[in-house]
Amino acid sequence: KLNPGNKGTDAGGAGSFNTALGIAFGKAFYFGHHHFLSLRLSGQYSIPSPVDVEGLNAYGGAAGAKGTVYPMRNFELDFGLEFTFTQNWAFALDVIGNWWHTGRFKGNPGTLPNGNPGKIDVQAAMQWSAAPALEYNWSDKIGLIGGVWFTFLGKNSDNFISGIIAFNYYN
Repeated sequence: KLNPGNKGTDAGGAGSFNTALGIAFGKAFYFGHHHFLSLRLSGQYSIPSPVDVEGLNAYGGAAGAKGTVYPMRNFELDFGLEFTFTQNWAFALDVIGNWWHTGRFKGNPGTLPNGNPGKIDVQAAMQWSAAPALEYNWSDKIGLIGGVWFTFLGKNSDNFISGIIAFNYYN
């Protein structure tokens, strides 16, 4: 039930409840004098619950749409590394792969303003993205990390690029 005047800005979240199972592995290597290499590998499989939709919706339904979307199941693989140059400076990199299985829709997809039928998008997709960043830590409790996150490969998925900055404080 999205408002067409908001041009999709009122859509948010995954669209349904998700049940997920994941596993993560990590290992740190010490190279002497404040130089560490930390490696991480994690994987997660998510199964979303069906969603009843009506009208304009985040899955692509047009005016008059009414039915049930069975969203795409997802597998995500994340490889991360962090290397400390000094006690204060570090480089971080995450490479993330996502695979979505084909979903399905049951019902009426509605009608677009040009008279064509709406299309509920539940096709299989794949996306690879990377997030390199630099980190500066004033102490073991206060730090700042900033970088960029972008896609570099995909099929049936959106390309994006985004700047990221975070201030971390641990008490």
